[in-house]
Amino acid sequence: MNYTDRELAYSFVQAHDGYYSRQLYSTFECLTWLLSDDASWMPERLRDTLIEGLRNRTYGWSTDIMNFTNAFSDALGRTRSKFRFTRGVRSAIVELFVAALEKLQVQGDAAVIAERFIARGFIEGFYNEQEAMRLARRARR
Repeated sequence: MNYTDRELAYSFVQAHDGYYSRQLYSTFECLTWLLSDDASWMPERLRDTLIEGLRNRTYGWSTDIMNFTNAFSDALGRTRSKFRFTRGVRSAIVELFVAALEKLQVQGDAAVIAERFIARGFIEGFYNEQEAMRLARRARR
């Protein structure tokens, strides 16, 4: 079958088939691991596909982030035009990755992972998905 990157990323994180469910880590923690050097053993094409799938299917990691109260979750809750990468927002992103790395027990540089997150366009992916959902709701009316 030809699965989309979104479907593969969802299956990677959720890993359940109705009988078995494996979710020890949140979607954001799985994303953290994929962006870390600890995942570099994976074939690059597979790793990139999973990362791209999480960039395109943002519900999981963005919901995880919204459970925190910090400058990044506050900024993400604004509209695309009002979102700004302030020093406080960047610091809050790094803090989220520090916490995820600790939970994963992975040695890594949270600042480097945060820059990978930003460079890979996860914020743009979030707002793109929000816009697609708004358009889909309008089309159903």
